[in-house]
Amino acid sequence: MFRLSCYWIGLSMWVVGLSSAALAQTSAPAAVPNDPSAQTASGAIPTLVTADAPTMGAATVAEQAPVVPPPPVHETPAPVAKQPIGLAPLENGPVPVKGKWSPTLYGFLAFDMAHDSTQSFSTGSPGYLLIAKKGTFAGDHGRTIFDARGSRFGFRLAAPEMDGMKATAVIEADFVGNQLSMNYGANPTGISENSTYNNGLMRIRHAAIKIESRYVDVLAGQYWQLFGWAPIYLPVTTQIPGYPGVPYGRNTQLRVSHVFKTDPVSVELAVAAVRPSQRNAEYPDAHGGARLMVNHWRGVSAVGATGAAFLEMPAGIAVSGIYRQLKVAEFAAAPSKQNSVTGGGVSVDMFLPVIPSSLGNKANALNITGNFTTGRGIGDMYSPGTIGGAGFPGLPNPNGAAVAPTWPQDIDNGLVTYDLAGDIHAIKWQTAFGGIQYYLPPSGRVWLAANYGYAKSSNIGSYDLAPERIVTKYTMWDGVAYVNIVGPVTFAAEFAREEQTYGDGKTATNDRFMGSLYYQFW
Repeated sequence: MFRLSCYWIGLSMWVVGLSSAALAQTSAPAAVPNDPSAQTASGAIPTLVTADAPTMGAATVAEQAPVVPPPPVHETPAPVAKQPIGLAPLENGPVPVKGKWSPTLYGFLAFDMAHDSTQSFSTGSPGYLLIAKKGTFAGDHGRTIFDARGSRFGFRLAAPEMDGMKATAVIEADFVGNQLSMNYGANPTGISENSTYNNGLMRIRHAAIKIESRYVDVLAGQYWQLFGWAPIYLPVTTQIPGYPGVPYGRNTQLRVSHVFKTDPVSVELAVAAVRPSQRNAEYPDAHGGARLMVNHWRGVSAVGATGAAFLEMPAGIAVSGIYRQLKVAEFAAAPSKQNSVTGGGVSVDMFLPVIPSSLGNKANALNITGNFTTGRGIGDMYSPGTIGGAGFPGLPNPNGAAVAPTWPQDIDNGLVTYDLAGDIHAIKWQTAFGGIQYYLPPSGRVWLAANYGYAKSSNIGSYDLAPERIVTKYTMWDGVAYVNIVGPVTFAAEFAREEQTYGDGKTATNDRFMGSLYYQFW
């Protein structure tokens, strides 16, 4: 309609101009076209010289030929780009995220497929969840899971540098939040299997602020725990972290750090006040760490479940530690005092690029990662699940009361336990984990990894806990292959075996075949 209106307006003006030209022949010199040599390079119609224009050469305006009005010009509209046909927004063009604080949207979409030889796990993360024993229904039957709840997204923000300081922030979420337990819809206290997998709950993974200066860096919020220097030394597997044998977790903290840089080596020192594992302990946990990096000996390492989040890291070794004070209500039905116990541990981590590489050239890269930890009262540093399955014994019932007395527990399972004499004990754990990665030539778009880890406790079976319900040792090994199909799309396949030794000496084993497809965006 707009083009049609323009056409009629142009035609009307042409008619008016024609009439004016006819009248001008009797009353004024006619307008003439400009010299043909004045045409544009594109051959456009020359501009008109009106009666009040200057003369051209020796000829006067009156001596020029009568005007020849130009024909109407019809502009061809620019072609309109066709919109893609498909399901929005997957096939629409990208819309950049813009802002004054340089926001960066990142994350990945994950499609996980897992088959387990037992009915022990409900997600792609084995962690320290208990494996059903052979001879039980769950131990003798398998399970298949399709799951997309591990997909995640986040935003990084970076404000302009001011007064020699740089402020950044990150917020990241996934869909593996705490849901009601699955009871197949049998009663209102749980949810169905369909709701469990199709209606994942969002949860915060990271929400942290960092201020960097030439003197010190300060981080505040929920972020990777300093103990174990996650995620730098995490192995790569298709299974979702954590894995038996390696510390893994995020926590709310206030961290202060600084990197001392030289050309051959750099050293990072860090200390952190961390959310206490028991709020009734009154004091935050204390973490500390030191990391030595050999700057010119570098290699590429894939980190985490997707296997496509690459870090170009210097060879190095790191040490970190944790100290905490726990105050637990006395082992009585009506406690009147607290019993104190200390917890702490040490972690040693290593990254060794056997065949050095870079992000621009991953082909033939070979690297090794390793971790060793030992400690007591630090079971929450290993997740998910309660490592060892340790809880607390029931209170003595010497009078045989119909309703047995109960203890008002005020600390998470897995950290400490009581014996029947009322003495408190911190549970000890020792763990180790090793992983190797190799990137096939010529492009490095196919890479392989293998891992082995274990965790064992020397005292969890020494107290009055039901031996058939506690685990004294975990072992896990796996092999995984990744293929970068195109750009952001990667496929991974893995076989993993986990074995658990119970306090009664019996073992339980789960074999897992897992395939995952990832779409990364950064």
